[in-house]
Amino acid sequence: KAFSAREKKMKDGFSAERAALQSECAALHSKLGKVTDSNNQLASVIEELRNDLKAKEDEFQKERVQLIEQCDGYVGELAKLSSHSNPAQKIKVLEKLRHQITQHEATIADLRAQLASAKSAARIAARNK
Repeated sequence: KAFSAREKKMKDGFSAERAALQSECAALHSKLGKVTDSNNQLASVIEELRNDLKAKEDEFQKERVQLIEQCDGYVGELAKLSSHSNPAQKIKVLEKLRHQITQHEATIADLRAQLASAKSAARIAARNK
């Protein structure tokens, strides 16, 4: 009987230890699920930022192509200048070109700032992952 009582006590101890381990495993599994969800959310945010960055880069490239085309137009305008003998007309054309160039420089600066901001946000999100 003493052996049976000791055996029962050991079985009860093992059962309690097993239950504690199962409880701990369940808690760890729950934490793992939360971490996985959090990582999935971060991955989603990072993917969204990457898409935004790609869109900004595409927009920047389109603007760049348009600006190059407009610069070609400026060259044409400058070529017309040589055909004008009237200095006032030459000045008028140059002022028009200067105004357009200033507007395009502002557009380029704005696009560069947007692109830098998007890249920075993507880097921060990637670092925080």
